[in-house]
Amino acid sequence: MTNAELADEIIRRLNVLAQDPALREDIQRLLETRIPCSEAAARHPTIQTTGGLLLGFLGLLNGLVGTDPDGQAYIAGSYSADAREELVYFQRYHV
Repeated sequence: MTNAELADEIIRRLNVLAQDPALREDIQRLLETRIPCSEAAARHPTIQTTGGLLLGFLGLLNGLVGTDPDGQAYIAGSYSADAREELVYFQRYHV
């Protein structure tokens, strides 16, 4: 399985879960949670961290999947455009 195929499968499964509004809210809270991370996580070539100091669930998922040939992450959350900025679904960063 390629990185792209793995990313697509994770996105598909996350979107199945996100169809339930209660689960979507749970997932959004998880995505908003950040923990202090080690230098190993901050230096990892595919794990995404915030400022090299904090790690979130999506950053870890992208670390598992890897990057596309251009070095970009695969998995992104799509949020509503209104003031609530609610999670709507998951998608690829790049097609």
